[in-house]
Amino acid sequence: MQGFDYNIALTIFYIFYILADIPSNLALKHFGSMWLAAMVTCFGVVSIGTAFVKSYGGLIATRIFLGIAEGGTLSGLAYIVSRYYRRHEFVMRLGIFFGTSTPLAGAFGGLLASGLLTVNDIGEIKSWRKIFFFEGIITTGIGLLCFIIIPTDPQRTRMLNEEERALALARIEADQVVSMQGRKERTSFKLVRRAFNVNASLCLLGYIFINISFQGLSLFMPTVIATLGHFTVVESQLRTVPPYIVALCWSLFLCWVSFRIKIQSIPILVSLAFMIAGYATSIGTKDSHARQVEDMTAHHDWLS
Repeated sequence: MQGFDYNIALTIFYIFYILADIPSNLALKHFGSMWLAAMVTCFGVVSIGTAFVKSYGGLIATRIFLGIAEGGTLSGLAYIVSRYYRRHEFVMRLGIFFGTSTPLAGAFGGLLASGLLTVNDIGEIKSWRKIFFFEGIITTGIGLLCFIIIPTDPQRTRMLNEEERALALARIEADQVVSMQGRKERTSFKLVRRAFNVNASLCLLGYIFINISFQGLSLFMPTVIATLGHFTVVESQLRTVPPYIVALCWSLFLCWVSFRIKIQSIPILVSLAFMIAGYATSIGTKDSHARQVEDMTAHHDWLS
């Protein structure tokens, strides 16, 4: 690869992730949790295929399929949770979900990568290919398990008896601003416009701007850390773990605080202040220890 080839390969994933998000969620409402399990399984299979990529075109193709497979997965999981919990219960659980899934994945990803790089080569599966190959196998296995363990909505799940199903539906119905009494709301321009209200639009813009800076740091963190000292590839991967551990602890703490005070804006503003300070530190100093701390503040505040 040369020039901006690597950047294009990274970016094209997000393009198809965005394009697949809404169609994937519409499919989820039709097929239920089976759709999510299928997407996770497909993601694992494509990850395995990435280990055998030998051309730039092949890399672009796998990145496109990864984006399609992952698009709608996170929001789909949030939708499944929202079908069982009322709004004040949902906030805490969604916070725990996002606050643990990403940092744990990042932490274990770094640990797994550092360990897999020391494993003996398997034929053509060498170097970075081992990471995609073995992590793809793990993801595929989890995806197949999801067909069994992820419940669908209360109306169709086999995990509840009739009494429990009626209670679950009544709880959600009682929490609705507009009661639909089990009926589906027809898609209309008014419904779409309602989804883009002021609060949702401001949160959307804020999340976009935060991600512009964070995703670059996240994708290139092993490379950034390698520039802070004379580290081997394995050492660089291991040093990506602490920022995610700090992110895990901070996110869970803020979830608890937000749940107790019933306000989300204050924890968000506190996190943004730390995030700004972290990036300012990275720009204003060349000290390797200070920049390592900046990695931690940027990660835990984005996840919050």
